[in-house]
Formats: sequence, C-alpha cells, structure tokens
Amino acid sequence: MFKLLRRLICLTIILAIVFIVLALESGGKKFRWFGETVKEKTEEIGNTADKIKETAEDLKETAEDLKDTAEEAAKTIKKTSKKIKNLTSE
Repeated sequence: MFKLLRRLICLTIILAIVFIVLALESGGKKFRWFGETVKEKTEEIGNTADKIKETAEDLKETAEDLKDTAEEAAKTIKKTSKKIKNLTSE
C-alpha cells in the first residue's frame, strides 16, 4: 500500500516538474498547441456524430416507409384472396 502511495506521489511530483519546465521553456506554446489539437479533433468527432445521426434518421424513415408498404401489400393480398374465395365458392 505504501509503495503505491509513494509511486503516486513521485509521479505527481514528476508531472508537476515537467509541466513547469514546459511552461517556462516554451511560454505555453505547446499547451496551446495541445488545446487547439484537442479542439479540432473534438469538432471532427462532433461532425461525424452529426452525420451518423442524420443517417440513422434516414434509415428509420426508410424502415417506417417499408413497414407501411408491407402492411398495405398485406391488406391488398387479403382483399384479393377474399375475392378469389368468393368467386370460386359461387
């Protein structure tokens, strides 16, 4: 348990030192670059999600249209089969 705690404290200290060195050395340019890169990638992911959503909506509409068409076809078949039964029974 103490080893884990010691490792976490050491890692935190090392990360803090690296952060300070980068901030002093580059004046924050690397942090801004990282932030801009994250922002660009997030926008790309958002656009992709929007495209997927639009495609899903289109597929849902198509499925509903096919379902309606199938129901209409089933009704027509039933009517036709009743007519045939009436004609053959007469």
